[in-house]
Amino acid sequence: FCTSLDLLISQQSLTFDFVRSRILDEELKKKSSVNNVNSVNNVKQEANAFSVFKFQCYNCGKYGHKRSECRVKKKNTRQTPGTHQSYKPGKPKANYVAELAEVNAVADVSTHEFNDLKSTTEESSISFLLCTEEKTANVLKNDIGNCVEFVIDSGASDHFVNDMKYFNGGYITLKNPIPVVTANDGIKLIATKVGTVVTECFTIQNVLFVKGMKSNLLSVKRIERKGLKVTFEDGQVVVSKGERIVFQMTSFGKMYMAKFKLKNVDCAAHKACTTNEQNVLWHRRLGHPCDGKLGHLQKEGYIDSVQQKQRDILCETCIKGKQSRLPFKENLVKTHRVLELIHTDLCGPITPTTHDGKKYILTFIDDFTHFTMVYLLEGKNEVPKFVMEYVKMVHAKFNTKISRIRCDNGMEFNNNILQNY
Repeated sequence: FCTSLDLLISQQSLTFDFVRSRILDEELKKKSSVNNVNSVNNVKQEANAFSVFKFQCYNCGKYGHKRSECRVKKKNTRQTPGTHQSYKPGKPKANYVAELAEVNAVADVSTHEFNDLKSTTEESSISFLLCTEEKTANVLKNDIGNCVEFVIDSGASDHFVNDMKYFNGGYITLKNPIPVVTANDGIKLIATKVGTVVTECFTIQNVLFVKGMKSNLLSVKRIERKGLKVTFEDGQVVVSKGERIVFQMTSFGKMYMAKFKLKNVDCAAHKACTTNEQNVLWHRRLGHPCDGKLGHLQKEGYIDSVQQKQRDILCETCIKGKQSRLPFKENLVKTHRVLELIHTDLCGPITPTTHDGKKYILTFIDDFTHFTMVYLLEGKNEVPKFVMEYVKMVHAKFNTKISRIRCDNGMEFNNNILQNY
């Protein structure tokens, strides 16, 4: 961490305000460097995405597109099998077309994370329309109270909102934000969160938050997938389930808009779902202190973003750091006399050999007294001989018999000679 090196070589006295300012400056540097890299990549993508084809179409004779992209009905010309340029799955295209006076952009979005969240198997591309700024101003100028206004879009594959205040049912932050590239002057939009909008008549789940959108969108595809029926007739769109009408929208120009009153949601589940990102950020900046330390710093006026009711932070790093392994169970079996338990093992062959050709070492250790005997052997076949010699020697020395001999059950111990002995 480069800031720690600057602090060590700095001649200033270390105070909390000084350390906090250095940490914030370092974070701003990192964010600015990431944004510069992303802007360079976006410029390269725009140059490739919006380049104009300058040659003539072989189908209609017009300039600006290829024969494979031509919307005019193909002529009855002979075509060699396999030469037709088919649609490539890796390059999604817009599936909604409207008049330029009404539509301002068409966008495609794809992400593996949001597909897993929706638990669906359809394509991940998202196509939707955005209203112009003038029409949006006319629609929203009469907005009063705690309401949310939606534009229903038959070309959108997901629901969208442009303000997080509509997530009264909770939300989560996407680990990998979804980039949204529009065809309107190369505008870049990013979907960073997904949540739930709870109105007084229904609940909308899996709604994407896209900052910078001019209007909120309701997807006809998502509505029908929930078992509802969407009908467009007489300048209105009616959403119903069986004989019951859920809601209806009136047309505004050539678009359908409706305003719904948000439901006041104030429950423990909603508070638990709402993440306090500022608390977690300061917890990491200050070296993972306890909750009491954050509260003390807030009282002293050093930080002002920590909420008193949500100071309890579930930090994965802190949990792993406090984990400890249980102690091993003590061996309660202990010996109480000499030769009650003998440990024996054979080691070898050892190189170089001794001057008289010994290559193996045979050890005997008494568990009670730790009395140890070592024998040098030329081969494994001598093990039974020295085992019997050791048994006779300790029996004569301690005037008692061996109760148990513990070994690794090698073939040098597990043989007919010792078993018969």
